[in-house]
Amino acid sequence: MLGANISSGVIFYGEPNFIGDLRNLSIGKNSTINQGVFFNCADKIIIGENCRLSSFSQFHTGALTMTCKNDRIHYSKPIELGDNVWISSGVIVNQE
Repeated sequence: MLGANISSGVIFYGEPNFIGDLRNLSIGKNSTINQGVFFNCADKIIIGENCRLSSFSQFHTGALTMTCKNDRIHYSKPIELGDNVWISSGVIVNQE
């Protein structure tokens, strides 16, 4: 997790997956990240303190808009979770 801002007391149970710039990822104190959690770090992902991210949950800051001309426009927006949040297994969190 080189470049990510990982606070004290954060526990990883298995390896997370990611794409993008890990400098966009910040995880607050005493949070737990379970096996297979996916971070799309095209923009900021801020996880608060005492959060629980269950297995194979996903965080997507990037998205794609298709116009009527079939053009594809990529964009991103940040995701921020407050303190004491639980994200259940398999949940997908988008930026909108």
